[in-house]
Amino acid sequence: MSTCLGSKRNGDRCQSPALAGDNRCFWHSRTISEDQRKEAARKGGLVATRGRTVLPPDTPDVRLDSPEAAIQLLQENVSRTQRGELDIKIANSVAYQVTTAVRVWEVAISDRLHKLERILSGRGRRR
Repeated sequence: MSTCLGSKRNGDRCQSPALAGDNRCFWHSRTISEDQRKEAARKGGLVATRGRTVLPPDTPDVRLDSPEAAIQLLQENVSRTQRGELDIKIANSVAYQVTTAVRVWEVAISDRLHKLERILSGRGRRR
């Protein structure tokens, strides 16, 4: 993903990711109207869709394929929430989804453990 070609008020180059199909971020893009920018600023950068608070469409996908990935996601979301970058509704939803993923892993581990116990108990009887 490329970074924005726009400049900050102090003259430094913007470090935000560029929008898909654009070489500038949301705030510097020439395709975004001033009204859209004001509305986004009012909402803290979040997008409202039919009354729902959602992240922008260019938010990267998340993979919850390990406990480490879940911990990393939670740590990032806690930091973003504390800085006011992430709406609490989204943070709560993510926390619930991570909790569900952890429960799925627990069930999978429990199933594997029971299978191993059956295999080992069967070996003890054959002697």
